[in-house]
Amino acid sequence: MMIKNPADNRVLALFIRAHVKCMAAGLNHSKLSRTKALQLAGQITGKTYKRGQHAIAATDLDEWIAANR
Repeated sequence: MMIKNPADNRVLALFIRAHVKCMAAGLNHSKLSRTKALQLAGQITGKTYKRGQHAIAATDLDEWIAANR
């Protein structure tokens, strides 16, 4: 599989959603902090997230992805 436009927000949303779901389950990523993941999710959805709102960000990204297919 080849991604034609990796800078597209839809592609970024898929990857950030996966990271945020893992962080909501308690897993960490060595290169992406929890704060940065929430900031990126907020840039995509247009909402602001506070510390620990990874599950909310994941559902918002799910809705955003479904709306922008």
